[in-house]
Amino acid sequence: MLVSAGFLRRFFRSPNFDGWYRLRLREMTQKLECLHLEVICETDLLVWIKDKSEVEIVDLVLKLREKLMKARRQQLPVKDDILEKLERYIQKVIGSLPEDLQAVLHRHRPPPPQHRPPPTLTIPQR
Repeated sequence: MLVSAGFLRRFFRSPNFDGWYRLRLREMTQKLECLHLEVICETDLLVWIKDKSEVEIVDLVLKLREKLMKARRQQLPVKDDILEKLERYIQKVIGSLPEDLQAVLHRHRPPPPQHRPPPTLTIPQR
């Protein structure tokens, strides 16, 4: 059975395809973010930062905090122990910095995590 290019073009522009594509894209993006958090937690960050400059280490701390806040805000389906481990890693990395930088980073600390309800999976209605 041959499918015409016009048919495919209309299908790809249809609301059905658009809704399905957006849902799958969001699911895959969340899955990638969860896997990335898990890999970060399996990495020995203290070894990685040994030959890095203070600027690179502070940048790492800020990016990790951003990932942590995003995971909590979007309620990613990642285990709480992964998020707690990441928080401990961030604190260890901050502890490796000079006291003046530690003070600045502790002063600009994000609010403590609130209890997260279990993630829910939404199934699109047909």
